[in-house]
Amino acid sequence: MLKQKNNIWSLELDWSSSQTKEELVSDAEQDQGVLGALEPPSQIKNMRICGYRGLCLPHWMMQNDSCCADKLIKQTSICQLLSLTDMTLEGFPNLKYIRGLLVFGSLKSLNLLRMANLEELWTTTNGSKIHGCCFPVLSELCITGCPKLNVKPYFPPSLITLAFEDSNEQLLSPSSFSHRLPLSADEPSSSCNVHSDSAALHLKKLRLTGSSSSWGYLRHCTELEILHIECCNDMAELLEILQNLTSHPCSSCL
Repeated sequence: MLKQKNNIWSLELDWSSSQTKEELVSDAEQDQGVLGALEPPSQIKNMRICGYRGLCLPHWMMQNDSCCADKLIKQTSICQLLSLTDMTLEGFPNLKYIRGLLVFGSLKSLNLLRMANLEELWTTTNGSKIHGCCFPVLSELCITGCPKLNVKPYFPPSLITLAFEDSNEQLLSPSSFSHRLPLSADEPSSSCNVHSDSAALHLKKLRLTGSSSSWGYLRHCTELEILHIECCNDMAELLEILQNLTSHPCSSCL
């Protein structure tokens, strides 16, 4: 079994396919079984999965496998990918939801690429603000080609670098960066559901490609140090906003 190969530190799984849309859907269950059987060893540090056609992620990436009809592999214990620092998920044509993930305690870089049907990413274990973060130390996130994607409840507070291209621009609104603040000593615990910093955009680096319908979200990036923008046609509004980013020095590349 792959999980017993203790000398593997980096893993790439690639489903190369030129099949039709109907064939992609019909192979979803087969792919789920195959990927479910390819559980990596716990010490894996880098992982890239490309072209997977399953309807959900494998059981070894989940808190439980109740959301996935993976009948071929029966999970006997929760997988612990405690050493994983870099993960890329690319070109999953049938995946709509990423929910109920494990806590990736060492993951620093996550790339979500070319997922046209991906609608939802939970960054906490059940998608709510009062449960544990799945990515407690995530500092770099790249989202490319995910036009339907929404993040629940918000991006991880540890996020420093965001690269964004051809995806849902609502992800760049301040609400996507809200995070729960610690309660004061005299504050009742019942208030934790609504206690949040709605303008907590603590990004240091932001990379954008393509024009945006509104650059207003940049006004909230008060700690931004590096801004990289390519293929921009909305120069008038953008330049006005950049002139107002005076809280911290920011080097920009247009």
